[in-house]
Amino acid sequence: MRMAFVCAIVIPLAGLVAMSGDGMELVRDGKATATIVAPAEDPLAYAANVIQHNIERMSGARLPIITCASEASTPRIVLRVRDGAARLDGFRIRSGDGEVVIEAASPRGCVYGAYALLEGLGCRFYGVEPLGIIVPERASITVAEGLDSLREPSYENRFPSTGSPEDHIRWGLHFTRFAKSHEQAKPAERLNLSQWSWGHIWPALVEKRFFADGSSPERMNYDKHKDWLPADEKGKRRYNGQTLCFSNPEALEWFTDNAVNWVLASFGDADYVNMWSADTLGIALCRCEKCKGRGWNATDWYMHVHNVIWRKLKERGWKNVFGWITYHGSEEPPESVQLPENGRQMDFLYAPRPRGASQHGPYTNHHSTNVIQFT
Repeated sequence: MRMAFVCAIVIPLAGLVAMSGDGMELVRDGKATATIVAPAEDPLAYAANVIQHNIERMSGARLPIITCASEASTPRIVLRVRDGAARLDGFRIRSGDGEVVIEAASPRGCVYGAYALLEGLGCRFYGVEPLGIIVPERASITVAEGLDSLREPSYENRFPSTGSPEDHIRWGLHFTRFAKSHEQAKPAERLNLSQWSWGHIWPALVEKRFFADGSSPERMNYDKHKDWLPADEKGKRRYNGQTLCFSNPEALEWFTDNAVNWVLASFGDADYVNMWSADTLGIALCRCEKCKGRGWNATDWYMHVHNVIWRKLKERGWKNVFGWITYHGSEEPPESVQLPENGRQMDFLYAPRPRGASQHGPYTNHHSTNVIQFT
């Protein structure tokens, strides 16, 4: 089972900037002295443009970009993809013999490397413009000789909560929000970013019936299915808009079919879908005698439902990653339910935070233990 966290991998390179005359000059007194070498295809072309644009902002000098290394005199900045250059979408930056080489095993890694080079030159990319980006002014820019810096991500999945695809690649993330139209998806495709969707979907799945062909959802009427509704502590069944009685086989079957239809209709092409329960403590479990009799905690029930959804998605030919969130009363590891196939193509977000005063419980100190037990 993989874990997904927001984690940036682009960090400044110590010792990258050299004193004038002690390294490779990219710019001298506002005049370009170096060339950028990169393929014409994105994402490497994008990486080359990022370097060109920001060095021009720094110095006023516009470094030319060409596609053939043999036609470029030194000094030059070379962007290239090489098998084994770095793990996952990491990158390596080396300098020597008149070259600054940024290489990665994936094209996206070269974009991260481009931003790391710029950070080594003094740029900062904290957030969105204008306040979140700092570009220093320098008449001359020189890169030290003998650099050899490898940067690899600690986590394979790195997700944003806000921003555009351009922001996400700048921050070292490799997911961006799913775009439903081809036109909207072009920035993500250009940058080789994976696309995700997540949110508190369970309430909508309880409220409406979804269709795999994308037809408009219909409001669900439970008048003939009152035994599907969750029971409270006194045994009274009522609609709560958050969950159902999942010990009832018919309710479980309907809900999981509905979830599969929602994924296929809305996010069939998404690389990653993370389906969250309602924003209520302990996923608002049914308290009927049959549900309580299983002795499961909230996470057991959550995983049980999502295991069924995952299996049905695979049966329908959906091949991407499906996930859930450990959150708000479901941070505790499961006691009885196991993931199918050891969690293959499943993922979880660990988000241990209460949602407001005593309504949602106190913070706990067990998170490091929980994460170890989950993994």
